[in-house]
Amino acid sequence: MAKLTGTNPDQVPTNADLGTMAYQDKDNVNVGSFTSNGIDDNATSTAMTLDSSGNLLVGKTSTGSNTVGSEIRDGTSGYTATFTGNDAANSVLSVMRNNGDGELIRLRNSSGNPVGTISTYSDGIVVGNSRSSSYANLRYTNDQVFPCTSTGGTNDNAIDLGKSTSRFQDLYLSGGVFLGGTGSSNKLNDYEEGTWTPYWSASGATPTLTYSTQIGRYTKIGDLVVCWARLTHSSISGGTGYARLSGLPFNPSSFEEQAGGQIGYSTAFDAGSTPIAIHADNGVNYCWLYYQSTAAGDINSTPNISSLKSTGSIYFSVVYKVA
Repeated sequence: MAKLTGTNPDQVPTNADLGTMAYQDKDNVNVGSFTSNGIDDNATSTAMTLDSSGNLLVGKTSTGSNTVGSEIRDGTSGYTATFTGNDAANSVLSVMRNNGDGELIRLRNSSGNPVGTISTYSDGIVVGNSRSSSYANLRYTNDQVFPCTSTGGTNDNAIDLGKSTSRFQDLYLSGGVFLGGTGSSNKLNDYEEGTWTPYWSASGATPTLTYSTQIGRYTKIGDLVVCWARLTHSSISGGTGYARLSGLPFNPSSFEEQAGGQIGYSTAFDAGSTPIAIHADNGVNYCWLYYQSTAAGDINSTPNISSLKSTGSIYFSVVYKVA
């Protein structure tokens, strides 16, 4: 009878035999029990399984990543290891180092060269390649994600996001973007495009008009607004005071010198009152119109609403800062 020698080779080993022991008959059939530290074939449950394919299974008896437990395979095909947990309150895998900050996981290519790492750094982690500062390492800490060196230090003005032949598509931000610097004047906090509805009003009584065209568009970049509009009416009645173009999408600020525009085309006014300049007033949603009343005069006369023809069109644009 072949057998492995233990404390008492002539008897069935007991739990005191801290080694690998078995009794077999001449046909290599086990006839005795097997006992070792932590492993006992007489236990009420299986502690681990080493199957016929050489897979080491802990906490389960068959392979498969959807089965709770741990699995280590030989790596010749498929995955090499899998860890599947079933505890909602704890992580499936925990990795820790006790000797200060540094690498937790090192990733290598097929040549064995390190190409990526996950490292600890103070109260955060560094993802990238801690073997070289030429890589785009990112540090995650507190409520920030930023480029960093291979050891986790700041890496200012060195890393690009995307490239000309591999671009990101949309960028969603709830705050602003600092362009060309970090000062408050470099912050772009808004960009929008939209439409608005232009209409005629007056400084006195409001006129009644019938419109065939009311088209307005705008682009807002930060606090700067550029508006374009086309307005055509087919009838008008009533109205007193000076003519105004109303309906601006945003009220201008008090920087009146920055709230000018131009009229590209107009058939709306009687001869001698055709405006050639436009000005957005501060804090209100309308523009004043101006024309040159005499051949050598200044462009400072405002046409009256009564000089508006019964039919006519006007195309204009205006640029201003918002309030």
